[in-house]
Amino acid sequence: MQNGNWGYISRDGRMRIPLKFRYAKSFTGGKASVGYAGQHGYIDRQGIFYPIRRTWSDAMSDLRNRIRTPFYPEDISTPTM
Repeated sequence: MQNGNWGYISRDGRMRIPLKFRYAKSFTGGKASVGYAGQHGYIDRQGIFYPIRRTWSDAMSDLRNRIRTPFYPEDISTPTM
Protein backbone atom coordinates (compact mmCIF):
# COMPACT_ATOMS: atom_id res chain seq x y z
CA MET A 1 0.00 0.00 0.00
CA GLN A 2 1.23 3.47 -0.85
CA ASN A 3 -0.62 6.66 0.13
CA GLY A 4 -3.59 4.48 1.07
CA ASN A 5 -3.78 2.84 -2.37
CA TRP A 6 -3.60 -0.83 -3.28
CA GLY A 7 -2.22 -2.68 -6.31
CA TYR A 8 -1.21 -6.17 -7.37
CA ILE A 9 2.17 -7.89 -7.55
CA SER A 10 3.28 -11.16 -9.11
CA ARG A 11 4.46 -14.02 -6.90
CA ASP A 12 8.06 -13.05 -7.62
CA GLY A 13 7.43 -9.50 -6.33
CA ARG A 14 7.11 -7.58 -9.61
CA MET A 15 4.46 -4.86 -9.79
CA ARG A 16 1.73 -6.11 -12.17
CA ILE A 17 -1.09 -3.61 -11.61
CA PRO A 18 -0.13 -0.20 -10.14
CA LEU A 19 -1.01 1.02 -6.65
CA LYS A 20 -4.06 3.09 -7.56
CA PHE A 21 -7.06 1.43 -5.92
CA ARG A 22 -8.74 2.66 -2.74
CA TYR A 23 -9.53 -0.96 -1.88
CA ALA A 24 -8.70 -4.20 -3.68
CA LYS A 25 -9.93 -7.76 -3.22
CA SER A 26 -8.33 -11.01 -4.39
CA PHE A 27 -8.94 -12.24 -7.93
CA THR A 28 -11.74 -14.77 -8.38
CA GLY A 29 -12.72 -16.04 -11.79
CA GLY A 30 -10.41 -13.57 -13.51
CA LYS A 31 -11.89 -10.49 -11.79
CA ALA A 32 -11.19 -8.53 -8.62
CA SER A 33 -13.47 -6.06 -6.84
CA VAL A 34 -11.83 -2.63 -6.45
CA GLY A 35 -12.53 0.98 -5.60
CA TYR A 36 -11.10 3.49 -8.07
CA ALA A 37 -11.61 7.22 -8.68
CA GLY A 38 -14.59 7.36 -6.33
CA GLN A 39 -16.33 4.43 -8.04
CA HIS A 40 -16.83 0.78 -7.21
CA GLY A 41 -16.23 -1.86 -9.83
CA TYR A 42 -13.95 -4.65 -10.86
CA ILE A 43 -10.76 -5.12 -12.85
CA ASP A 44 -9.58 -7.84 -15.15
CA ARG A 45 -6.08 -9.29 -14.90
CA GLN A 46 -4.71 -6.59 -17.20
CA GLY A 47 -5.90 -3.94 -14.73
CA ILE A 48 -8.74 -2.57 -16.89
CA PHE A 49 -11.37 -1.01 -14.63
CA TYR A 50 -15.06 -1.76 -15.18
CA PRO A 51 -17.35 0.41 -13.04
CA ILE A 52 -20.40 -1.31 -11.63
CA ARG A 53 -23.45 -0.43 -13.63
CA ARG A 54 -27.14 -0.69 -12.77
CA THR A 55 -27.39 -4.43 -13.23
CA TRP A 56 -24.95 -7.29 -12.87
CA SER A 57 -25.91 -8.64 -16.31
CA ASP A 58 -24.91 -5.30 -17.92
CA ALA A 59 -21.53 -5.46 -16.23
CA MET A 60 -20.95 -9.10 -17.21
CA SER A 61 -21.92 -8.30 -20.79
CA ASP A 62 -19.28 -5.55 -20.84
CA LEU A 63 -16.69 -7.94 -19.48
CA ARG A 64 -17.48 -10.66 -22.03
CA ASN A 65 -17.33 -8.15 -24.88
CA ARG A 66 -14.06 -6.48 -23.84
CA ILE A 67 -11.78 -9.29 -22.64
CA ARG A 68 -10.21 -11.28 -25.44
CA THR A 69 -6.70 -12.13 -24.19
CA PRO A 70 -6.22 -15.00 -21.72
CA PHE A 71 -4.16 -14.30 -18.62
CA TYR A 72 -2.62 -17.00 -16.52
CA PRO A 73 -3.52 -16.68 -12.83
CA GLU A 74 -0.25 -18.04 -11.49
CA ASP A 75 1.39 -14.72 -12.43
CA ILE A 76 -0.70 -12.55 -10.06
CA SER A 77 -1.13 -13.01 -6.37
CA THR A 78 -3.44 -11.30 -3.90
CA PRO A 79 -3.54 -7.51 -3.38
CA THR A 80 -0.48 -5.93 -1.82
CA MET A 81 0.11 -2.97 0.44
